[in-house]
Amino acid sequence: MMKHLTLCFCCLLCGLSVLAEELKPVLDQFDLAIEKLDLERELELRRISKLYRGRLEQLYGGYQRQGDLDALQEVIQEQKRLAENPLELPPVFSELPDLNQLQITLKKAFEDAHSKSAVKLEMMLKQIDAHLGNIQISQVQSGDIEAAQETKLARETLPEREDVLYILSWKRGFKPPHPDAKPYQGRHFLVVTEHRNYPDAEAWCKEQGGRLAVIPDQGTLDFILSILPQGSGRVYIGLTDRQQEGQWRWSNGKLLTKDGFNRWNPGEPNNSSAQGEHVAEMLENGLWNDSVERNPRSFICEWP
Repeated sequence: MMKHLTLCFCCLLCGLSVLAEELKPVLDQFDLAIEKLDLERELELRRISKLYRGRLEQLYGGYQRQGDLDALQEVIQEQKRLAENPLELPPVFSELPDLNQLQITLKKAFEDAHSKSAVKLEMMLKQIDAHLGNIQISQVQSGDIEAAQETKLARETLPEREDVLYILSWKRGFKPPHPDAKPYQGRHFLVVTEHRNYPDAEAWCKEQGGRLAVIPDQGTLDFILSILPQGSGRVYIGLTDRQQEGQWRWSNGKLLTKDGFNRWNPGEPNNSSAQGEHVAEMLENGLWNDSVERNPRSFICEWP
């Protein structure tokens, strides 16, 4: 069964004194609102799951009348899976046409429920940022520059929408981290030694419920290097400037700012190829280069 998760904005932004004084009551309210939204989403998924169970029973009856024992057995297995994991999609869809169509319908209904929740979530995040912005303006107008700078930092520290969606498991297809992934500070990382080009590496991570790895600090980099097999060569990480040349952005949507953590190789990124070098690769020593997307590389997935 999918674990019910909640998100604490005050915890994510802890260490900023301005939050404790001016923002904690506001963020506590948003925590409660997001917890309520997550519960509403779970109830909707259970409603969809109940409808699916009823359709499975109808399908079972049809196969029983036909005397199709193989099909009956497959429906029974799906009923057992559903009873154990009512909020999860089947790991592999059936080849039986009728059952396959039911599973496709279930997937679409789950995705619609996630999308509706995600829209509400995005509105909440914008409201939080607006609250912080108003406080920052007030602090600047009152001449409290130090507090304004701290509030600005709080706004920059707010989690990205994609991070929140992953934390709440709203867009992960209900897939847990890969069984071989290694945990580090609440996230899981997996070095995939099979060589793929960058788009295929992205797709593989996404299919597994993850994304290409984000490396926001030295601790994360050190951990990844510790699990990197010897002889891995260059590996892809989740950093690209596809949207705008020279503006590097992580796979969670966060922009890599000039003063943000980075380990670019000297002279990199240099966009030296005629085809354009719009994705990042990491060397075995932890330094980064920009690269063309078509090069086959090992890659690192993460599950936030």
